[in-house]
Amino acid sequence: MKTKPIPQADIEWSKKAHAFLRNGGSWGIPRSGLIMERTPEGFKLRELMPMTPEMAAAATKGADVPKTAADLLDWQRMDFNQIRARFEAAGLAFTDPNGLLA
Repeated sequence: MKTKPIPQADIEWSKKAHAFLRNGGSWGIPRSGLIMERTPEGFKLRELMPMTPEMAAAATKGADVPKTAADLLDWQRMDFNQIRARFEAAGLAFTDPNGLLA
């Protein structure tokens, strides 16, 4: 399967995001609830936002949110992989060392 090349603007943004934070600093990704920690090499996944009763209630009312905890985890995996591709293209690590997305 052929993938699209990562735009240079995305690569530069990834480098700037890394340079902006100090080691050990947190970066939260609101759209998927990934909480990343800056390391000298890049970022590592530290926590995942869990499915909340408010999200489940919003899903039943037609909101564009995951309907189940499994749907949320699938979304988090997809978002992690898309973001990881950009950071790796910038020469930075983007890892899940504790297997939170496994």
